[in-house]
Amino acid sequence: MSSMVDGFNPGDILEPEQLSSARRVPLQRRRLSRGLLTMMWILRIYVLLALPLVLYVFFSSMKG
Repeated sequence: MSSMVDGFNPGDILEPEQLSSARRVPLQRRRLSRGLLTMMWILRIYVLLALPLVLYVFFSSMKG
């Protein structure tokens, strides 16, 4: 499996040893806009609110 970024596939150019060492280099954190951060927090809250409901339905369906 190869990862293609902007039409560039590093696996086509680098040897396997070079590719594995290049993948060990950490990437910098991306700065997100205020709107995207807000959407991420809304998604987190939604997941935290939906999780108990999903667990309740799952376990109640196991009872019968």
